[in-house]
Amino acid sequence: MKRWFLFFVVLALAGSAAQYGVEGGYGAVQLRFSGQLVSAGHCQRPSQNVLRCQVPGGSPGRIELTATVTPSGYPVNISVISLPPWASFTPASGSGSATATCSFQPPVEAAGKNFQLVFRASTIYGLHVDLTVILEVVSGGPPSGPEYPEPGYMTDEEGRFSVPVNDPPNTWVEGVLTRCTRYPLAGVPVEVFLFPKPGRLTIGNLSDVGAVRISTPYGEATVTEFRLLSALDIYGRVTGTIDVGVVCLQPPEPSPGPPTGTITGTTDEEGRFSEPLPRQPGITVAGRLTECTVRPLTNQEFSLTPVYEGDAITAFNISVPGYAPVTATGFGRISLLGLTTYLLGDVCLKPEIDLLPWDEDRPLTWGDFRGQPPEDLESRDEAAFISYRFKIQKTDFTLTYDPKTRTWKAKIDPATLKVENLMDRSKSWVDPKRRSDSLLKHEQGHFDINEVYRRVLETRLRRLEAEAPTQKEAAEELQKLIDETFDQVSRKAEQVQADYDLETAHGQDQEAQRDWEAKIREWLADPAKAPQP
Repeated sequence: MKRWFLFFVVLALAGSAAQYGVEGGYGAVQLRFSGQLVSAGHCQRPSQNVLRCQVPGGSPGRIELTATVTPSGYPVNISVISLPPWASFTPASGSGSATATCSFQPPVEAAGKNFQLVFRASTIYGLHVDLTVILEVVSGGPPSGPEYPEPGYMTDEEGRFSVPVNDPPNTWVEGVLTRCTRYPLAGVPVEVFLFPKPGRLTIGNLSDVGAVRISTPYGEATVTEFRLLSALDIYGRVTGTIDVGVVCLQPPEPSPGPPTGTITGTTDEEGRFSEPLPRQPGITVAGRLTECTVRPLTNQEFSLTPVYEGDAITAFNISVPGYAPVTATGFGRISLLGLTTYLLGDVCLKPEIDLLPWDEDRPLTWGDFRGQPPEDLESRDEAAFISYRFKIQKTDFTLTYDPKTRTWKAKIDPATLKVENLMDRSKSWVDPKRRSDSLLKHEQGHFDINEVYRRVLETRLRRLEAEAPTQKEAAEELQKLIDETFDQVSRKAEQVQADYDLETAHGQDQEAQRDWEAKIREWLADPAKAPQP
């Protein structure tokens, strides 16, 4: 049996985002996913996270997978995205690390066909990495030699590359890419171009090569001094190698000092944004603005200012009209192929308001109505107004895999679910000329009705469950159900509040007010007796 190793695939979050209802910083998160294939046959690695192997039909093999996350206290999961029917796999999870094995034995009649096996490692904030194994099933015993050359179109972990060229035939260009000898450039796509010597129109053999151009996302370099090597392979073919040695490439450096000032933008329909940093090509900052997970701030104007220490961004100051300014000191940073994105995730913005949570032992007082009455107060029927809202605190999801249905099920973690009923004292007001104990009882009734439906909402959220083929789809479906439930309960609560005002004439009909107070007490004792959405 031969053991082939998949190259490490690494995504790193250095430094909050992501994701649903995250509040505060994320910390530094790095996810590593590696695998090795143990099987008879021959393999090649056409790209950083893909292994392509020829395996004989009827011959068993296995793929051993390992995922690790740092800091080690975070959960990590290994799941399968695509698998042929003759392969078996059991998802694995752990804290800090997880290992899993996929066993396979392609049938003899599968010879001549290709099969793709895709595995995924995932952790918090939606961070995930995929590894792909392509199995080419061949007939008979293991091939005596690879039926295809090793392409090597991407540098390995030490910056080495090996790229084939068409002319001369059976020729490879090899070398090492570095950031000008400071460190190797790993996982970088490479293209090569050969130029003939002066006075020669074509390249017929190695001696005709005059220069080699190395092209990468970091830039290009032309090499005129190199070594030419020739050898015979196991098939008796003459193969050539152009060794360009160590190639110096200098990725563009950011300009010294803070290169950008304040960035302005507008969120989309989901509260998300992605804005480029001026004068820094290829660098963007992205995230989602929320009213601290209560709702996304859609079509919202905002300003964002990077905070620098030297040349490094250490924080982002975010300002939104009507909300307290916030400084995001924890954020993700992903760099790939020369492009960099700063991930702020869900940014929690608190309205510049004074919130009071409902408390059975703490009834309202007129001192809680701190807002400015409207200018048309004299023409209004109501003598007071109370502003209240639901707020869903940061909530985690639990994801479980069902091997029978090959689906993922998502639910709200009940230990993290908390729905609040809050009075906005800064927007609640009273006509000082019409204050009375009976009017205060009426406004308390509004607050109590909202508490009834807070309990209805929390009960319904605990029962929600979503099912989908992948973890991401299951989480997205559960979030959709949460939003729909929130809207349904909120609409019913608003309807009951309107009925309360209409039937009591804003508290002026004392008999109707007493009837409603009795109903509200009954609903608080058993929210199921209240009108349901």
